[in-house]
Amino acid sequence: IKYHGGVSIPEAPAKGEKAENGLIEEAGKTIREYVCTFISAIEEGVDDKIPLDANIIPWIVRWAAICYSRYAVGKDGWAAYERLRGRTCRSVVIPMGEKVWYKQPGDGGDRKSKAETEWFSGVWLGPATSSSETLIGTKNGVIRASSVNRFGMTEKWDINAILDMQGTPQRPDPTKAGLNI
Repeated sequence: IKYHGGVSIPEAPAKGEKAENGLIEEAGKTIREYVCTFISAIEEGVDDKIPLDANIIPWIVRWAAICYSRYAVGKDGWAAYERLRGRTCRSVVIPMGEKVWYKQPGDGGDRKSKAETEWFSGVWLGPATSSSETLIGTKNGVIRASSVNRFGMTEKWDINAILDMQGTPQRPDPTKAGLNI
């Protein structure tokens, strides 16, 4: 519940009654299908297989759950995000695992020289849930980015950037314990 950032009401269905778990089972199935689709899209982009122990896999699962809650439209014509916030989600969305240019939050005052770039490359992992920032995977861990730009068609998929990235949703910075990014 703490990681989700919202309100969750636990339910305890009767033991052995699968019918009572129907909505939960259906949501789990949908998330699994999203995960398979995202992995397949990344593998097609990089033209290689992604090992299931790669650090990007938990981020794919996270993104699948976010997609389901923010964009899947219910019977009432609203997504869960719209029901909760009263508006559509306006987060920047880029294909999961795509290599992007990112700019970290701040005024750029920590640059040693004005000739140094403020833009770095990383792997797009999805939006931050508590701000308008984007999460980017790097070889040093996951960071928040204030601005993101896409690479050109021939450069946007990089298997090495995906496999070299560090950090998981449970431990975004491998050098520190906890969820803080």
